[in-house]
Amino acid sequence: MVLACGIVSGEAAAAGNADELDARLERRIRTLAPEEQQHLRSLLLASASNDAEASYRLYRYYLDRGLDREAIYFETRALDQGYTPPLRLTHRRG
Repeated sequence: MVLACGIVSGEAAAAGNADELDARLERRIRTLAPEEQQHLRSLLLASASNDAEASYRLYRYYLDRGLDREAIYFETRALDQGYTPPLRLTHRRG
């Protein structure tokens, strides 16, 4: 079953790692509680439908769990879909 719903068919497939990403996502999702599996699958489906906010939420989800490769993929996807991330506060003095 391809969990990424074809979302890796673009740039990741061009890089030759679409199957690898799908397999990693499938393995990780199977280890989650059923409610979290459903939530993650719904975000993946929304991301596949070019929902930029869903892609950004997937980026944050994977970033919070230290899964950098997946986080980078979904951050890039969100930005390509037109998502504008919130401004970050800086502690620099002017």
